[in-house]
Formats: sequence, C-alpha cells, structure tokens
Amino acid sequence: MEIRVLDKHYEVIQRIRSTGSLNVYVARDCNLSEGDLCTVACVRDEALIRDLIPVTTVNNTSRSFKDLRESFIADGRYYIVLRYVEGEHFSEAVKKHDWNLEERLLLVKNLFFRILTMNMPTCFIYEALRRDSIVVDAAMGVSFRYCFVEADSYGKVTEADCMKRVGDLLLELFEKELKEKSSPELTRFFRDMERGKFEALWDYYVAFDEIYDQIRQKNANNEIKPRRLRQKIQERFQKVFPVIKTVLTVALIAAAGIYLLWSLPNPAISDDGSTFSKIGTLNIVEQQE
Repeated sequence: MEIRVLDKHYEVIQRIRSTGSLNVYVARDCNLSEGDLCTVACVRDEALIRDLIPVTTVNNTSRSFKDLRESFIADGRYYIVLRYVEGEHFSEAVKKHDWNLEERLLLVKNLFFRILTMNMPTCFIYEALRRDSIVVDAAMGVSFRYCFVEADSYGKVTEADCMKRVGDLLLELFEKELKEKSSPELTRFFRDMERGKFEALWDYYVAFDEIYDQIRQKNANNEIKPRRLRQKIQERFQKVFPVIKTVLTVALIAAAGIYLLWSLPNPAISDDGSTFSKIGTLNIVEQQE
C-alpha cells in the first residue's frame, strides 16, 4: 500500500492501529534517500479532524517539536506524519534491565528534558507518556513512538492529566527505594508530590535534576548504603519467627517425651529394673520354683 498526494510519497509497511475514526501506519518516506520510517495517521472522522488540526499543523506548533514532520488533507482525509522510532519501549526495558538508581534517575531526567525542549502540545505529551510510547536506548536516552491510542480525548487533556501519568511512572520506577526508604531525596520528592507542591511538569524536571546531581555526588563519595544489617536481620527474623516458634515447640514436646520414656525404669526389658513387693493394699509374693 502506498500513500501518494502531489509530491508526497509514503510506502506503508505495517498498520499498527485501526478504529472507526482513524488508521495508523508505519511507513517509509520514499522522498528521502535513507527512507526514514514514519508514523502516518489517516483520520477520517470530521469532528476529530477539527480537534487535531490546531495541534498537528507545523504552522500551529513549536518548531522545536521536530517529531512532527507534516500534515495534509487529501480525499477528505487528514494525514499526520510523525517520526517513528524503533527499539524497546518502557515496559519491555523495565522487565529486561536491572537499572541501578542513578540510571533510573537519568532516564527520568532525559524524559522530562525531551518533552520540555520539544515544547510538545499537551495532548502529545499525554500520548508520549504511555508506557508503550516511551522508547529507551542503551544510553538511557528517550524517544517517543506515537500511536494515537487516545486521539479521541486529545481535546480534553490537561497538564494535570500529564502530571498524573508521570507520577504513576515514577512510582513504578522507584518503588524499591520508597519501600526500603533508602533515598531521603526521593522520599521527600514523593511526599511533596502527594501534597501538590508541584504545579507543572517543569517543576518535576527541576526537582529531579537536583535529585540526580545529589545522588551522583553521594555515589562519588560512597555515601549511598543499603539498609543497615541490623534492620535487615530484624525484618527477616520477624518473618520467620512464627515458623521457628512452632518447630521449637514441637521439638521441645518430643524431647520431653523421649526423656521421660528413657528415664523411667522398665523391668520387662532390663535386669536392673526395680522390684515392687506391694502395690497399694495388694501384697505381691514371688513364686518359688
């Protein structure tokens, strides 16, 4: 399948999304010698077209938003062309890689930097912050893959919605540090986030930039340490104590029973046993042969 409109020529490689309102394709730009891959959204719904035009035309968006290549209308359909990026998306990368704290902080810093320097429209920020839209490279660099999953709600998205989505990502990335309370800087950040101290995405970026520098400095000075050994031993003991208590109780009862059986005399099996001549009022007379 090809998309040809005047001087525009895209060769469709794969359809990645299809709804009643639009189709989304991965395509190759045949006008470029290197054949760069693009995301091409073909919008059919007129109401959605009206919502998208103000935020998807090059003249209406920031020049810094370079992921947006072009947009055009042909045969009653509205086409939006954006950069397509291959690679691992966020969810895949989190499962595959055991990133240390500094790497995860760098990832978040690069995420905020990428969003803010491109000056993306709010609806695209919201789309880009999906776990399957964030593409992470080996150097913790961040790019975005646009699939128009929530295109029908683009006109309603606010920066507060974007901040909520960022917050969920951060909680997932730093769950370990929050649970172990191993980073006072992150604990303080999330406390401020819960209290509504941050009013914009820029505030998040400034805060994380500071945290990243502080933790890098601590790493350089070897100040970041795991939980104290005593605390770890105490927590482990609290988990296994009920089991240990049960085992010890059973062992103690068994040992007491064995001791009693061993210490009591048994004339039937030993020549050294005690001989009784009287039990209560009954006299016992040994029969003589």
